[in-house]
Amino acid sequence: MRCPSSRAQASWCAASPIAAGDQRRALAAIAEARARLLASAAKIGDPELRRSFLDDVREHARTLELARAWLGEA
Repeated sequence: MRCPSSRAQASWCAASPIAAGDQRRALAAIAEARARLLASAAKIGDPELRRSFLDDVREHARTLELARAWLGEA
């Protein structure tokens, strides 16, 4: 499953198969969303801005929350 390129839609993309009960697709979508989000965050040189990008943007924080709950720590 390929999630939309918009990070704002990443947690929705992962939540959709969760709601449908398709655990395999849900895990793949969550892993992909987390990887894409962390790759984007890695491009931010300032540690405080990077933290803000991951923690203060609601959709980003939700994506990481889903990843921790379903996949464990990255």
